[in-house]
Amino acid sequence: MNEEKYIKLKQLLIDGKYNLFENDLSKLEFDELIEFSHCAYENYDNKKDFLENYYGIKLLGEITYLITTKKLITINLGKSELNKFRELIFRGLASATEKSFQLGYYNDAEKYALSIINFHEIDNDIYLSFLSTLAHCAHYQNDVIKELSYCQKMLDINSKDPRILVNYSYALMRNKKYTEAKIELEKCLKLGYKDFFVYNQLLNVCVYGDKDFNKAFSYIENIFEISNGGMDLNDRNKSIIFNNLLAVVGLSGDENLLTHIYDFKHKTISLDWYELAEIYEFMNQGIFELNNTNYIQAQKYFLQIEQKNREGKAIQLAQFLNKICIILKEYTTIKKLDDIKTLFKYIKTIEVEEFFKEYKEVIENYFYLLNAFILLLEDNVQIDELDIRKNKLQEFNRLNLTTSEFIHKSFQLIKLIENYINDSQNSILKDNIKNEYEIKLKKLIDLSFDIKNETSFLYSLNSKEDINLLLCNLTLKTIELMQKNEPTFVKEYKLKKTTQLLEADFRNIVYYNFGLSLDITISAEALSRVGRTDLQLESKKFGTKTFEFKIWGSNDYKNVVKQIYEYLTDFEDVGFIFMVNKNKKTIDDEYIENLKSNDMGYISNSFEKKEMNNYNILISKHKIHVKEKTIYHFIYNLY
Repeated sequence: MNEEKYIKLKQLLIDGKYNLFENDLSKLEFDELIEFSHCAYENYDNKKDFLENYYGIKLLGEITYLITTKKLITINLGKSELNKFRELIFRGLASATEKSFQLGYYNDAEKYALSIINFHEIDNDIYLSFLSTLAHCAHYQNDVIKELSYCQKMLDINSKDPRILVNYSYALMRNKKYTEAKIELEKCLKLGYKDFFVYNQLLNVCVYGDKDFNKAFSYIENIFEISNGGMDLNDRNKSIIFNNLLAVVGLSGDENLLTHIYDFKHKTISLDWYELAEIYEFMNQGIFELNNTNYIQAQKYFLQIEQKNREGKAIQLAQFLNKICIILKEYTTIKKLDDIKTLFKYIKTIEVEEFFKEYKEVIENYFYLLNAFILLLEDNVQIDELDIRKNKLQEFNRLNLTTSEFIHKSFQLIKLIENYINDSQNSILKDNIKNEYEIKLKKLIDLSFDIKNETSFLYSLNSKEDINLLLCNLTLKTIELMQKNEPTFVKEYKLKKTTQLLEADFRNIVYYNFGLSLDITISAEALSRVGRTDLQLESKKFGTKTFEFKIWGSNDYKNVVKQIYEYLTDFEDVGFIFMVNKNKKTIDDEYIENLKSNDMGYISNSFEKKEMNNYNILISKHKIHVKEKTIYHFIYNLY
């Protein structure tokens, strides 16, 4: 191949422009592919690390993938050589699959694994191994339907392996098929496979499907029986089961289960076990009172938890439940429709931790619909985006293992609104229709609010992944990759071949790397907006997330917090700043001092450092206008 074509391809790969690299590479003939792979390897600085970073993995993966899918096998090979070559290609694809998966590049791992199972003759054990990888890729990308399909294919090959049954049951549970999941798990027990994961999944099926906390606790007892009271479990499983013990008992609101917290209070499981047990003791008592609509008594227990000098989900949950008590207490005393308007205004002012923002949005949406329907009945004010709100609630249901009473009531309310709009359009006596639907609305409001439906939902929140931390992890991974395999524009700056660093170059690399791990959509305009250095990521998994890129010492770098705050909409509470330090000394102290300055709207005592993978992420909260925003800061040091 000519040198110009080789240099262009290599440059696209180094600069992280993977879509263009894949497109241009696919146009090469077989001999050119082989020649390019040899040249790229021979010109790589440190050959020992060739397959330890994304440059080498992507090169190996794409070339072997193209040879396989396009069937680019040269006719000049004999049978023996051809078999050896096919084995070499298979090993290359397998290695690229494994390495891509380990680094979290699930789109690539899925592509290479599919190529293996579709185009290579492999035995069942290897086939199952790659199906397992595909199921895990789908899991991490939150594609529950695809995850279930891969697990089903594994079951089709071997329906007697309890490990496959466990994976399949988990995928069923993620698709809210709780009864089917329970059947598969009971098959495991009949096969004599009494394992931690079997009982732990049965526990979850009881909570999410049957909403039976007592039965769930019996499976915790089974786990203790097979693991020497929990002491034979590894650290990860020990943490899972002990947290499940506290959560199941604490969130059940069941007086009988409460005795188990008393029993476990004095166990020497960890140094803070006693206090954690006490927190969930109050949680259980508070939820018991909440379930029985004794809101004032429930608040007393939640306030006792808040007074503990601790951090973590349990404390945040108590604070949130305290606010729920206030809302439900007022909701049950509604005398007239105007009371709904007042309550809706109050709910909009409530500040909650990031962890509960989504749940608060569900509650706020219900009261928005109530308020909007009242305005429609009173003044014929049309309701905006009813279909969008309906779709969002359906999506929320799809992505969560369980649901909320507020969602059930929202769907009932949407149906009532749709019926009213239809009846009103087809009636001459519109006042009669209004009166009829006012009565129906009051009946809906008067229906008892079954708070017990919330307990399994709260349990799901207790174990829910923090999407912001996931994005932080991906950002750190991108920083690590850039430092191990510096982009050309960074190398040229260091070699003084150029004096210019462009924020957009860093932005594009972050985008390309994120796209390898998550199902992210982004418009072409967003990557080419003049004068804007932000990046807006869109995903079904996390909605919209905004990143701002700046170079310390360039342009208006000191206003970066103010800028990202202005970019964030009222529906976005979190932003991410990627600051490039081109100096040979640290900027940490100066950067922190700047973000805490008065004109940045910094909220006193909100600054914290969070260590992840030996890297300090800076986190701060700001309120320049009406809304409070949390900002995650990353400093990328060139030297």
